[in-house]
Amino acid sequence: PSHFCLQDLTSITAPVFEFKLNPNQEAAWAKTSTGFLSHRFDAYAGMSFPDADTDHLDNCIAFFLWAFSFDDVSDEGVLQSNPEGVKRGVDISLGVLHHPDAPPPDFSYAAMLHEYVQLYLHQIPTVMDFIVLRRQTIGGPIVEAMVEYSLDLQIPEHVWDHPILDGLSKAAIDIMTWPNDLCSFNKEQSDGDFQNLVFCIMLERDCDLQAAVDILTGML
Repeated sequence: PSHFCLQDLTSITAPVFEFKLNPNQEAAWAKTSTGFLSHRFDAYAGMSFPDADTDHLDNCIAFFLWAFSFDDVSDEGVLQSNPEGVKRGVDISLGVLHHPDAPPPDFSYAAMLHEYVQLYLHQIPTVMDFIVLRRQTIGGPIVEAMVEYSLDLQIPEHVWDHPILDGLSKAAIDIMTWPNDLCSFNKEQSDGDFQNLVFCIMLERDCDLQAAVDILTGML
């Protein structure tokens, strides 16, 4: 189809995730804006960490500046000064090619390669399997660590391992991932990239694009 309709996702999530904007946003941005005046990462950080004080929000903005800059460099394929890390990623990825029947690896890029191999072998993952796999590819633990830092918390490791918090973590990652797949589907399918939950729903439910979009929206 040439188009599909997407509901207002923020209105769906608002009852659980109230929209809040940090009042310290501008003050924190003033400390980190040099060299990045043309990019308003402060707005993204202000919405992501609405309860952080100025000093913590300052570092959160700096984190976003680094993260997106590093992401752009990675996307362009430029080799960074970490050959050991690159070699490790290559070794894990080669392991996927040599042992395609092995479980998905923890390394996110190799996990995506594993999914591609499974697609090539006509082993299309179920929606649930894809959800589990997708949780490894969006950087959820990094975001959780930044939220913890922004609130000046030091949560013990055993607390993170508690089943309730583990469930909350998975739900939070899903609420980040699913809207991302909805909003990026059109671009990804035009690039021939089908690593998207909408695509998996279409296959598993044997439905058209709009129906899959509506199903995933309802899952939110």
